[in-house]
Amino acid sequence: MRRFFFRSVFENYFAAEAFVPRDFTLGEDLIGLTDGVRIDDLEFRGEKILLDGDMVARLNGVDTPDLTTADFAIL
Repeated sequence: MRRFFFRSVFENYFAAEAFVPRDFTLGEDLIGLTDGVRIDDLEFRGEKILLDGDMVARLNGVDTPDLTTADFAIL
């Protein structure tokens, strides 16, 4: 199992710098949320995950609205 982490602080953040794991697999990998980020803070559109309107990750081949609470770890 691999873990990927999102934080709440994105200073001078651009979509081109969004996190793009090569092989995220639903049901196998976890997305860790730190610094007070909650699942409800995220927006899911297609392969994109947004925080405060900014794309913070793109999960290639994953329809992010299919993510469930089991795919996240609150740290």
